Amino acid sequence: MRARTVLAAALILGPLLGGATPAAAVIPQSCVDGMVSLMQQTTMDLDSAYRLHQATLDELRLAFGDRDGASAQLDAATTSLLNVQTAALNAAVNAVNSYQPPLTATMPGPVPTLTYSAAGSTTWSVYVPANAVDANDTTKWSSTNPVAGNWLMADVGAAVQIDRFRVLQASHPDWQAWGYRVQSADAPAGPWTDLHQYTGGAPADSGVVAFAAGPVTARYWRVLADRGGGNGWEVFTFTLFPRAIVVATADPDSCLDGLALQLQELVAAAAAAMDAVVADVRLSVALLPLPGAAPTVVVPTSKDACKDGGWKLSTLGFKNQGQCVSWVVAGRRNVAEKNKGLTDKIENEDKSKTGAEKKDKN
Repeated sequence: MRARTVLAAALILGPLLGGATPAAAVIPQSCVDGMVSLMQQTTMDLDSAYRLHQATLDELRLAFGDRDGASAQLDAATTSLLNVQTAALNAAVNAVNSYQPPLTATMPGPVPTLTYSAAGSTTWSVYVPANAVDANDTTKWSSTNPVAGNWLMADVGAAVQIDRFRVLQASHPDWQAWGYRVQSADAPAGPWTDLHQYTGGAPADSGVVAFAAGPVTARYWRVLADRGGGNGWEVFTFTLFPRAIVVATADPDSCLDGLALQLQELVAAAAAAMDAVVADVRLSVALLPLPGAAPTVVVPTSKDACKDGGWKLSTLGFKNQGQCVSWVVAGRRNVAEKNKGLTDKIENEDKSKTGAEKKDKN
């Protein structure tokens, strides 16, 4: 409610003060302190998540560490947890450093003070251009004759948003510009943009005049005479009016809402990544063979496959798959060597029977 009330006041007072120009944001110290606290809390949350998951890995090491290859897999999982934690911490630091609290417009602040320097197209006698920008209506700049074509330029030192001007010139028609233009530029050599023009009948004192097209941001400003008397142009005052500064500040009650949510999501994502690391290694080490257990024997699906690469038949007829043993997979070549004589005998008998069968057919 307070933020809306302040913003409404700014919108009401802005037009009364002739508008306003943006300024640098103001961040309350409480918001800055809160950002530091959030970073500290995030660091502790990530460290807690790492320690919790590492404790689970330690339990897995106790349960499965004696299995072949388990230690290497668990070490790799620990490294993965550290990598997740480090990446999350770096992301949190970047989030805090780049965070821009939402700003709420407050009432307009002070009007900038302009520092003038001036130059003229020509100068007559001691009536120098600086006399026209000294905020004194009794001193003047005077050009040589004729009036038309002469100009007076003001440099306000930096690009400033201006929305009004005042020109006080001589009242005598011989020293007066009957028609002139107010112009702006980003460089002293131009190009120049017309902002207001009197084509004829320009007053001696213009009063404070607002630019019809609205405020303009520029550093260099000038008045250029188009028509006038024959003795020279006398300008007593050339004044520019900057817009008031709007002070934009963050609401200390809500300035950290966006950052807090961002860091919470970051911690949740890191915890989920750690969950995945632990789940993968838990399944992997659980499937490793028990220490000292006989390796699983893979049984071929045919007699021919049984004869290929390290397989041997336990009987001649290969009546079922259970009679086909892999000495390679089972790691029992020593047994195979001991039984080599028996195996050779069986194979010789097989050959004899095959030869007998051929004779019978003949």
